[in-house]
This record gives sequence, structure tokens and C-alpha cells, in this order.
Amino acid sequence: MILSAGLMVATGNIGGAKTADSGRGDRLRGFDAPPAVRDIVLRACADCHSEETKWPWYSNLPPVSWQIRADVHNARAVMDLSRWNEYSDKERHNFATQIARATRIHVMPPPKYLWMHHEAKLSSVELDVLEEWAKQ
Repeated sequence: MILSAGLMVATGNIGGAKTADSGRGDRLRGFDAPPAVRDIVLRACADCHSEETKWPWYSNLPPVSWQIRADVHNARAVMDLSRWNEYSDKERHNFATQIARATRIHVMPPPKYLWMHHEAKLSSVELDVLEEWAKQ
């Protein structure tokens, strides 16, 4: 009990992790990609690269929480899918190309993310879908 209270005070999160409302059917509303691409991106990218992060229970436990929050902050700074419609056409095309390239060479999703999120691992078919999308 005391340990739990201490962790909540240390993390500044008295009410628990703030998790995106996963009940909405229109997640990443402004991300105007084909349904197959949306499904892949929602599963493998949105936790870090959007404002719709699903924070796992361990994201409140220091020092792990510090690394997770820093990773998400940095990912959103690079590309925030929640702001997709605010990017220019050229920026969106460049991001699509970067997504396809980074996933193809297995830089994204990062191995440390896949360790706890096996569902984010992309198949070769999914990599092809992202590559085709980036070419358009």
C-alpha cells in the first residue's frame, strides 16, 4: 500500500495511466490512408506516434516509466499521426516513405517495443502493403 502510494506520487500520476479511448471506432480520424494501412499503423505505430497512446500498467513504474514517456515524446516529435492532416502533401508523402523504409529494415517498431507488444510485429505482406502505399 505504501509502495503503491509512493509510486503514484513519484510518477505524478495519482489517477493511473491516461489511456486513449480505444472504444472509439474512428481512431486517428485525420489519418487518411487505406483501411489496410490504417489497421497496420494503428496496431504497430500509434502507441508512440500519436496522441492516442495506450499506456500499459508498467508505464507508471519508475525508472521504466521515464524511458517509455521519453520514447513516446520523441516519437511524437518526429511524426504525430494525430496531426496527419496538418502536414503538407509533401510531408505526408515523405512520412509514408519513411514508414515503409523503417519498417522494412526493422527499425520500426523498435525491438524493445516488440518485446512487450508482439501484436505489433509486421508480416512481409504488411510490409508490402506499407511499401505500396508509400509509392502512391
